[in-house]
Formats: sequence, C-alpha cells, structure tokens
Amino acid sequence: INYPTQQEIAPGSTMKVITTSAMFDHDLSLTTKTWPYESSTSIPDTSSRLSNFAGEVCGGSLVIIIEKSCDTAYANIGLQLGGQSLVDEAQAFGFNSQPPLDLPSSEVSAASIPSAASLNADMPFLAYSAIGQGDVKESALTDALVAGAIADNGKIMAPHLLSSIVSQTGQIVETYKPHVWKTATSAATATQVRALMRDVANSGTAAGVFPANLHIAAKTGTAE
Repeated sequence: INYPTQQEIAPGSTMKVITTSAMFDHDLSLTTKTWPYESSTSIPDTSSRLSNFAGEVCGGSLVIIIEKSCDTAYANIGLQLGGQSLVDEAQAFGFNSQPPLDLPSSEVSAASIPSAASLNADMPFLAYSAIGQGDVKESALTDALVAGAIADNGKIMAPHLLSSIVSQTGQIVETYKPHVWKTATSAATATQVRALMRDVANSGTAAGVFPANLHIAAKTGTAE
C-alpha cells in the first residue's frame, strides 16, 4: 500500500477547515454566532451525547472554537449547515473525486463523505461528519490538498510527481505544467479561514509547534 496516497483514515478535526469554509460559503450567519460552553452536547435522534476530548469545556466565538478545536460547537455547526451544504463543500475540496496524481490509479484513493440524503437522514452521523469522524475518510494527500487550497486562495493545484521527461540523450522532452484541479472556495473565504488557522498556530492547539518567526496557518486533527 502507498500510505500517503492510498490509505484512508478519518480526517478528525482537520475536517473543521472544510466545515469552517462551508460556514462562509453557505451560511454566513453561523460565523458570528456564540456557541455554548459545554463539555458535551445532545444530538437529535439519539440519547447519547457527543463529548469534547477528555471532557473539555469549550465554546464561544468562531475564533475561539477553532483555536480550541471544539467538537461540541462544530457538531452543532454541522447540524445547522445541513447535509447538503457540508457535502457540497467537501466535494468542492475534492472529496468523492480521485486526485489526478500521476501514479497508477490503484495507488490513489478518493476521499469519501456520505451523500447529503444519507447524512440528513442520520443526524448523529451528520454531526460526526462535521468533525471528521463517522464515515468520512481521506488520505494524507487529500488533507494536504485541503490545506493547500486555503493557502492558495481557494484553488487546489493538481498534485504531481513528474518534473520533466528527459530523453536518453539528455534533452528535455516535456516539462510539467502546473494547473488547477479544483476551485474549492473563493479567495475571500480562503483569506478568512487562513487568518483563523494562523490563530490556531499562534495561540490554539498548535501553539508552540512552529518557530515564532514563521507565519504559519495550521489545523490540528485527531480522531477516535
């Protein structure tokens, strides 16, 4: 198995990059809401509660909930966005499409998210999908492409290994030409999300990971 491109695992909280982008792209009112401070939250259609990691209490504005990677807030964001908006945003970021990497297709897996209809019919899985769990799966390559879209003003460049083709006499026959694979979101949304991800690196869950003199935008992610 080619692990970075083929193995699919739950994205965990790195999915919140997509969920946050969906707020700006599909329901701007959610970006200005204040979310309850709580250690767990009730989810429709189940008596079980969705909990934050280690029972942490968190909530507040968007700046705070992404800094703290607050599962309870983001689960409720997923419920309020609805399955269609969440799936549309994920697919814009490349989910349910095979990245056009120049390897045999059997070595490149398409990230997957259930259909909007199935998520809308299963509220617990909609909540878990918004935090990158449930039946949401991706490769490390897809996660890199998602982060790259935010860095590159909403555009996902086609991933590639080829640099150039050289003949046996040393002449360059063909040089790879970078090109856009997908437009995941608008430049305006990418700018907003990038600023929030800088806060994650400066004072959130990724604080202290990167040298202070680098202007890093990041999102941590774990999943059970």
